[in-house]
Amino acid sequence: MNSRSVLGIALALTVGSCLAAVPVLAQHGPHGPPGGHHGPQRFALGAAVGVLHSLDLREEQRSQIHTIVQRYRQEELATRMREVGEARHAHQLNIWDPKASEADLASTAEAVAERVREVDAVLHRMAAEILGVLTEDQRVEFRTKLSEAPIEPDGPPMGREPRMRRPAGSEAPER
Repeated sequence: MNSRSVLGIALALTVGSCLAAVPVLAQHGPHGPPGGHHGPQRFALGAAVGVLHSLDLREEQRSQIHTIVQRYRQEELATRMREVGEARHAHQLNIWDPKASEADLASTAEAVAERVREVDAVLHRMAAEILGVLTEDQRVEFRTKLSEAPIEPDGPPMGREPRMRRPAGSEAPER
């Protein structure tokens, strides 16, 4: 496999990861929603986690990949993801501030984009290490399956619609 193919796989992994990770992390932090089954590895790898699990990997490979993900999560990824969440929070505050100008919105949107680029750089390095653990055939299979994986929605986890909370003391309407 040439370096162009490896870069293509890494780029697909990175883009999918960020699209899956950022909205949920902004809501729940780097460890996912409380009580949910979206663990930190799921956020770090996006759709790739399911694809990696579907590959016929040796135990040694699984262990190496787990070690790589844990190292990035503990050293750099959690911090970068938290920064994305903080930037998105600041941007949301501007969106809902009637006094915020278009320039204010552009500034906070760019701050979010910059934090996402930083996460992308970390994920890209992590993806390269993970791909280095796979054999040539496994990389081809990974790329094929990843390209066929459904696109994860940019919304609430598990397809749930967000619910607005009722004020204290109010009752639910009768059905």
